[in-house]
Amino acid sequence: RKAQLFQFSTPFSFFNWRGLLTPTQTSSISPEWYSDSKITRYSPYGYPIEEEDVLNIKSSARFGYNNTLPVVVAQNAGYYETKFTDFEYGLGNNSFVTKGTAHSGRSSYQLSSDPNYIVAANYPVHTHKGLSVKIWLKSKLSNNVNDVDYGLKNQNPQFKVSIGNKDFDLLSVAQTGEWTLYSAEIKNFNGLVSGNYPIKLKYNYILPNEQVFIDDLRIQPLDASMNCSVYYEDNKLAAQFDDQHFGVFYEYNNKGQLVRKSIETERGKKTLQEQQYNTPQYETKN
Repeated sequence: RKAQLFQFSTPFSFFNWRGLLTPTQTSSISPEWYSDSKITRYSPYGYPIEEEDVLNIKSSARFGYNNTLPVVVAQNAGYYETKFTDFEYGLGNNSFVTKGTAHSGRSSYQLSSDPNYIVAANYPVHTHKGLSVKIWLKSKLSNNVNDVDYGLKNQNPQFKVSIGNKDFDLLSVAQTGEWTLYSAEIKNFNGLVSGNYPIKLKYNYILPNEQVFIDDLRIQPLDASMNCSVYYEDNKLAAQFDDQHFGVFYEYNNKGQLVRKSIETERGKKTLQEQQYNTPQYETKN
């Protein structure tokens, strides 16, 4: 048999390793060779927090809890385009952070005590991408057991997110116990152009003593995918939130052993896993 010879219109170019030795020689690397991804941003602690692939699509991560634990992992979003606040760590001695009332973890933010709470002071809005804002809220019309409104919530809060000087409705999506998930998916910015804007929350209080708490706030581009994590004081995982902002919750006993894992859905919270531990007791002899 006669061997067939294949000819290629473009000759093969070997990778020029010598071109990596000094920055002035990098231009001599053959353009046919390229990296499938590159890290574009590091944290001051050495963690890679932003990466860009060959199609210029960014992914990013955020670390919290003294910069030791991952709290945000996002695809198709740069580092400054994501925000997640769980009010568990890093807010210092903020008096409006309330212990003992929480959607996840141990803490939440009492919005009724700080109605001018700024969600983000300088958020980069890209109008061509759209914007998603999701937040869990709990309202109590009265905290006095003798009031007729005790135990009731505001049925029409007119909850809004304000970007710059434009207001957008936050709509109720689901309710789990006393907490309600609100969401705004913004595609039309009503004349707002791309740029950096402060983001605030607006809430319509119908009674002067109404108490309102917020927790687990997230902001991201509409075309991004983002998972978020919350931790307890001992760094054990408390909750993980999917892209729809429903959580998987982890409960532990006093020895730090996982005893229950439950998931949050549009129909409420359901138990996924529950287990007990049999600790043998030994008799002591005198």
